[in-house]
Amino acid sequence: QYSFHKAEYSVQKIPHFAGNPLIEALPLLGSEDEVLKGLLSLPHFDHEQRKWADHERFQMIYQLENFMLPFVRHIQLVYGVDSMMRQGYVGRIPHSIKSSEIFKKLHEKSLLKPAVDITPQVSGALIGMSGMGKTTTLKRFLATIPEVIHHPNYGVFQIPYLHIETPYDGASVKGLAQSIFRKVD
Repeated sequence: QYSFHKAEYSVQKIPHFAGNPLIEALPLLGSEDEVLKGLLSLPHFDHEQRKWADHERFQMIYQLENFMLPFVRHIQLVYGVDSMMRQGYVGRIPHSIKSSEIFKKLHEKSLLKPAVDITPQVSGALIGMSGMGKTTTLKRFLATIPEVIHHPNYGVFQIPYLHIETPYDGASVKGLAQSIFRKVD
């Protein structure tokens, strides 16, 4: 039994996103306050707990594992990733002439031995000290997006994102490829 989300399309205000079902099927990102509420995670707290014995209060420390108080940088990260995701679908409308031309060019380029020209890609690097909320922010944002979206009118299954951990040795192309295939499978 496979689980997927049936595409629900929403109107896009951004002109170059409008009319693209792959973008229209992605959930709309809310205001900064809505994004903040989605990232915020506070532990349960009752003032009565202050009167508890130390050994009881100590047991409550582990509730802080999921604690997150988002900063502006976390909200900016969510907006940036959402923007990159949508931009990546521009020009990739299922069964369109423009999309077919893109796939044809990609195929032709793959047949050439040397890389004649390089197509710019929308990408980014997320670098920072441990514990700053990079992974937590990404995971919480991506949890709002279906892993697989089915477009019955187009006969297409869309995978909006893949979250792949870096291979243990940090350089194994084979390990990375295996991780991708396992995740898609």
